[in-house]
Amino acid sequence: MKTVIKGFIIHQQYTWAPEATITFTTHDYVKMPIDDTYQKTAVICEHEFEVETPDDFDPRPQQVAALQAAKQKVRAEFAARINEIERQISELTCLEVA
Repeated sequence: MKTVIKGFIIHQQYTWAPEATITFTTHDYVKMPIDDTYQKTAVICEHEFEVETPDDFDPRPQQVAALQAAKQKVRAEFAARINEIERQISELTCLEVA
């Protein structure tokens, strides 16, 4: 299946980057409000291109994998926080009352 992607070629200059970048985006920066982020972005031109995508493409396996990774990250953060709380409880219960 052929898919047409429409967007913009943009020029961006950030203070933390030594050189400007030229990239493609589907965000219409012309319609964006001017603020500190977007004032460093200039639209060079509109552009579109066509890509071939498989007719049987199913995004669900990638989405499930991303959710599994997010779940593992949250579990690790939760375990670390529980361990910190347990450590604090242990310190408090080991203190002698004078």
